[in-house]
Amino acid sequence: MCGRGRCALAPEEVAAAAGVNPARWRDAERYQRRHNVQPGAWTPVVRVSELDQQPELHTMAWGLVPSWTKPEERPDHFRMFNARSETLCEKAAFSRLVRGGRRCAVLMDGFYEWKRDAGGRKQPYYVHFRPRVAGGAPRPMLMAGLYDVATRADGFQLYSYTIVTVDAPPRLAWLHDRMPALLPDADAVSVWLSGGGSGDCQGCGGNGGGGGGGAGDDGAACAKVGKAAPLEVVVERVCRPYDGDDLSYHPVTAAMSDPQYDRPDACVDVRSRKGAITAFFGQSPARKPSDEEPKSPVGKPSRVEPGSPAVERIRNDPKLPVGEWVKKDPKSSAVERVKEDPKLSVASAAKQGSPGAAVPAGAAAPGTRPKRGAIT
Repeated sequence: MCGRGRCALAPEEVAAAAGVNPARWRDAERYQRRHNVQPGAWTPVVRVSELDQQPELHTMAWGLVPSWTKPEERPDHFRMFNARSETLCEKAAFSRLVRGGRRCAVLMDGFYEWKRDAGGRKQPYYVHFRPRVAGGAPRPMLMAGLYDVATRADGFQLYSYTIVTVDAPPRLAWLHDRMPALLPDADAVSVWLSGGGSGDCQGCGGNGGGGGGGAGDDGAACAKVGKAAPLEVVVERVCRPYDGDDLSYHPVTAAMSDPQYDRPDACVDVRSRKGAITAFFGQSPARKPSDEEPKSPVGKPSRVEPGSPAVERIRNDPKLPVGEWVKKDPKSSAVERVKEDPKLSVASAAKQGSPGAAVPAGAAAPGTRPKRGAIT
C-alpha cells in the first residue's frame, strides 16, 4: 500500500520531469507543492490527450472516484487510492480503465512507509531515487496509475487517479510488502501510457513471477513491448517490482505521521540531525523539567537560585537529591554549604568543601566525572 507521498517539485521541475511543454498542463493552478501528500490532494500526472493523442500534464485528485459515482454523492478518495497490479484485469473498476486507455504516470518526489519497531512504535521511512550524480538535483519518481472522471451535481468534471502497486523487492520487503509500480525510464512511461493493442485483458500476469531488476532490466523489457502488444503483456512487463541500485530509503521524523504536518523536514533523514540518533533507536523522549528538578542537562551542574523549590527541599529534607548526577548524603558538607549559601550549586559546594569533606556515596569525587554505572 502507498498512502502517503511527497510532491514538492516546482512547476518547471514537474514539466521537465514529465518531458512535457508547460503549455500542455491542464488545471496547473490546482497544483500546490506538498511535503506530505495523502489521498484527496491535487498532484500532476502524465496522460495521453484525447484530442491529439500526445502526452500532456493534468492535475488530478489522488484517490480514484469512478465515473459511476452519483453526482450528489460525496467523493471518497480513500476508497481506491491504490490498485493491485495482480487484479487490474479482473476488477471491473480497473480493467475498463486499462482497456480504455485511461492510464497515467503519477509524478512524485518519493513515498512514505511505516515500520513498527519492537516497542510498538511506528517509524516512518522515506523512499526515493538517489540523484544521478552526487550532490545533484533530486530525481522524481513516475508511478503507474489509472484515472477516471466523475461528474458532480454542479457539472464539475472531477478527474482522479489511483496508484498501481506491486510486490516489494527483497530489500524493501522488511519495510512493507507492497510498493508503487515505478516507471524507471522513458520507455516504461511510453509503454504504460500507450502500449497495448486489441487484447481482452484476461489472464493478467501480475508481477511476472516476482523477479524485478534494475533500471536497465526494466527498460530492456519495456522496449520489447510494442504498442500492439496484448494488454496483459503490458501490465506484466511494466507493473513489476523495482529493485534498482538507485532506490534509497531512510527514517524520517515521526511528526510527519500526522497528515497535517507539511514541513520541508518531513523527508529529512533523522540520523543526520544533531542529537537525534538516540531518539531514532527508541529512547524515551526527554522529560519536561518540573519545579522539583534542575533544568540543566545531565552532567552539567545547575545553579540553584535562592528561594527555588530545590533549595527549600534541601532545607526541609537534606536526604533528597539535588541535581541529576549527585546523590546527597545527610551529613555531606556540600549540603551544609548550600544551606549557608543557596546561590551555590551542590556540585560547586562539594568542590569547594574541605579536603576531609565527605563525598556522597555513588557520586564522583570533586573535579571528576562519575564512573560508568554509578547512580546518577
